[in-house]
Amino acid sequence: MHINNSSKFRILVLPVVFMVLLTSCGSENSIVQSSENSRSIDKSKFTGDHASEIYNLYKNTTNQAASKLLSDGDFSEQDMVDIENMYVVCMKTQGYEVTFDRNPNYPDTESVKAPEDIPDDIKLKNKQSEQISASQMRCYKETDLFNLQLVYNAIHYPNLGKVTITDEERISCLKAKNLVPETYTTDEYKYDSGDVDGKRHGEVQKYLDSTSSSNTHDSQTFLNCINNPKG
Repeated sequence: MHINNSSKFRILVLPVVFMVLLTSCGSENSIVQSSENSRSIDKSKFTGDHASEIYNLYKNTTNQAASKLLSDGDFSEQDMVDIENMYVVCMKTQGYEVTFDRNPNYPDTESVKAPEDIPDDIKLKNKQSEQISASQMRCYKETDLFNLQLVYNAIHYPNLGKVTITDEERISCLKAKNLVPETYTTDEYKYDSGDVDGKRHGEVQKYLDSTSSSNTHDSQTFLNCINNPKG
């Protein structure tokens, strides 16, 4: 999870399979309640290249409101926005302000703003991060967001998983943005990223774990180079 310098916690939404418990953590009126009997639209009504995936999601998602959005056989950008807004509402009940940054070339990026500043003390900072993660997991289950994103991203970004990003490309982008020294190497990047001991060091720590408000733009630029160096 990326912590930027405006007291926000960012995670990149990627087309990755997550094992999520498909159970509601809400009330009897929760949006995740599954009502199989109400999902009576025949599969033949779903047409197009991704008809089968959308139909299966329509029938099986635990998010009843999302199923209704998919009942027309389409999984549009507006549908995804509406689903993300359900997650935003859920997170608001947990005490967090959430926004989704949108880009036409890759999946939306979630930003979570904590109600308090990031603590300087590392133990308190880790505790805050754990609390945010716990709230996120509750709302992911509440809205079935992981599974919905998985299908949406597969439809709208079909080549995303096929694109291999090399460390050399990342470092080249970082150098072009003047974020690392010209002498910065792939071995340094691997070490800084935690490949050696599981901890961030050097340039990665500087930009992705920084709490300095003067570094907000550079932190996001650094993250962009890591996730989409050709963008």
